[in-house]
Amino acid sequence: MSAETKLFLCLQDNYGVLVHDPARAAQAARQRAAGQWTIPTTIAEEKAANPFLRADVPAVAAAVGLAGKPAAEVFAEVRARKNKS
Repeated sequence: MSAETKLFLCLQDNYGVLVHDPARAAQAARQRAAGQWTIPTTIAEEKAANPFLRADVPAVAAAVGLAGKPAAEVFAEVRARKNKS
């Protein structure tokens, strides 16, 4: 499981924020287990699965304690949390 997927699952589990597509995560895990690439993908799938593309979503900002803050600040906090994971 990618670090981004783990981070999104943590946000969802700990804060009740729907920021992750469990079916896509399961599919990606199966692909990795089989030694397959998880790309190419679509922009829509990537936006649903990549926390760094969701910094402008109010629920994500709230989940990291930055409700109402600029997307750049939210992005930096999500990045910091990924770095700690």
